[in-house]
Amino acid sequence: MNTKNKEVGIFSDFFITSYNIVNYLYNLELLISSANNTNNQGMSFIDDIVIPGDKGRTFMTSVSDPEELSKLKNAVLKVNGVTDVSINTEVFPTEVHVIADVVVDVESIENEVNGLGFHLLPKSNL
Repeated sequence: MNTKNKEVGIFSDFFITSYNIVNYLYNLELLISSANNTNNQGMSFIDDIVIPGDKGRTFMTSVSDPEELSKLKNAVLKVNGVTDVSINTEVFPTEVHVIADVVVDVESIENEVNGLGFHLLPKSNL
């Protein structure tokens, strides 16, 4: 009977130690993440902009009506610095690819489209 108690004690010590290590690593990740982000919202500067050049930035929208997509495209083209907008309706959600010749803030694009009652969400860079 003493042997079983010792085995349970070893297991519980192992579990507590493992839990503490995982908890410590999680807290360390949160600390590093918050130190690296100036806005503390889990996004970096790169996530907040459309980088100038041919690569651009892809957004997602649930808009599928061709007439509404045309309005959405024209609204995005009004944003200062945006030079081209292409729309891919072959996938869901619909992808809107934005090309710019200067750094463009994602929020300014979202605000322009929100004024029409539509929503654009930037796709992850990963």
